[in-house]
This record gives sequence, structure tokens and C-alpha cells, in this order.
Amino acid sequence: SLLFTKLFELSQFLDIDECVQPARGNSLNDCDENASCSNIPGSFECECNHGWSGNGTACEGKII
Repeated sequence: SLLFTKLFELSQFLDIDECVQPARGNSLNDCDENASCSNIPGSFECECNHGWSGNGTACEGKII
């Protein structure tokens, strides 16, 4: 139907910010606690904070 088609088209422009932390602490992303989360359209990216190394979902040892 035309309504379904229009709703589908509209959904392509909506984005959920996975980096927002809900009140209960249940995160929508899997970034490490020592990483920053960046929302991008349709997804998110994790990057270890300065002084930490890893892929963003697992950050290890603070470099001194």
C-alpha cells in the first residue's frame, strides 16, 4: 500500500543514537567503558580513549 511505502521511506531517515545511555544503564552499544562512542547514521563506532589501546569494544591497559 502507499501508506506502507511512505512509512518505509520515512524509516530510512530515522536514526537511533546507540551512544545515549538509558536511565537504567542498559547501553545500546558494546563500547568498552574506556572508549568513546560516536553515533553515525544507522550505526555507531567505538574508539579507545587516549592512553588506552584496542578496537573500541575491548580497550586494554592505560599507557603511562
